[in-house]
Amino acid sequence: MEKPVLTIAEVVELGPFSKTALYDRINKGELPARKAGRLTIILRQDYLNFLARLPQLAPKAGSNRLTCPKRT
Repeated sequence: MEKPVLTIAEVVELGPFSKTALYDRINKGELPARKAGRLTIILRQDYLNFLARLPQLAPKAGSNRLTCPKRT
């Protein structure tokens, strides 16, 4: 059974973000986190929702390379 709550170290192990990148996303409000005493925790479902909101890569016409959609 998967744990419903993850520490920052556990999220880093899951990938693809570093500890610094995770705290950056948390501070920007992109990834919800909670404090349990001195421990920063992330609900597994919040992390999965965060990953689902990341932009999808789309193949560029006539190319083997993947490109990220342009922001508007």
